[in-house]
Amino acid sequence: MNRILAGMALMLVAAAPAWAGQQSSAELTRVEVGAGVVFRRPVGVRPGSAEHWSKGLALDVNGNLTARFAVAGEIKTFFQGSSTVLGGAQLSTNFSYGNGRDPVPGRFFGKLLGGVASNGVTSAPALHAGGGAEVLLSRTKPIALRWEIGYRIIAANIGPRVNGVAAIGLVFGPHLSKRPFTRLRG
Repeated sequence: MNRILAGMALMLVAAAPAWAGQQSSAELTRVEVGAGVVFRRPVGVRPGSAEHWSKGLALDVNGNLTARFAVAGEIKTFFQGSSTVLGGAQLSTNFSYGNGRDPVPGRFFGKLLGGVASNGVTSAPALHAGGGAEVLLSRTKPIALRWEIGYRIIAANIGPRVNGVAAIGLVFGPHLSKRPFTRLRG
């Protein structure tokens, strides 16, 4: 009996490194909330002109309808007084590992949003088209790093009509499953 127990213990110790290397699937929550910083630059301005990168803050909320489709909303406010409130759709790839050695998965996304831009005095319709990526930051906490680039088009003369936009921040919601890797859920 002792030999059987010793053999079972040896098999468990020998198999431990294989268990440690298993990659868990990513799971999505129904709602994801993100916050970060945003940068904007008018398209087509001459180098050295007075118009330069504007800095601001961003708040994003996504309602995941499926693993690859979400209703997206965002509020971006810039320190010189302008802001946008937009809503629309986000399409994403599933979370995946780049190779067998990656500790956490990531995904790509694209989104198309419409809404309102304001300079504090007047408002105008606005459209945003962009894309980016998310990478989970922790194997135990529901937090991811998100970066995004895109274009924002404003339909009136309340500021630059076409802006390049870049944002980076944290997203709270997506997380790794406690179950071993079988099939990606998100």
